[in-house]
Amino acid sequence: MAFQEFTAVFERLPVDEAEPLAKESNAAFLGRVLVGWTEVRDADGADIEFSDTAKAQFLRHIPAVQAAVLAYWQALSGREYARKNSASSAGASPAAGRGAAPRRSARPSDGA
Repeated sequence: MAFQEFTAVFERLPVDEAEPLAKESNAAFLGRVLVGWTEVRDADGADIEFSDTAKAQFLRHIPAVQAAVLAYWQALSGREYARKNSASSAGASPAAGRGAAPRRSARPSDGA
């Protein structure tokens, strides 16, 4: 297991759209709202570009998925997001998360 901090970019859905999706699995939910990332690296330290294939691989790592879903809800609620990104209240929301997964994980933080 390795810990890795990175920035996730989420589609910021209105609560009335996000809450029904939350009844799905965490991976299905995150598959819908995760639209990008930065600073995700492989075991050798090389950047992993965001793509449908890379996202599908990420969604197989349960601890990372759980942490990223938590980071999404924190971003949506404004606890982590609003402080630095108040001008971006619509559209995609950057946020980061913390957890553990092989080679990559999410870590809740300021999402800057």
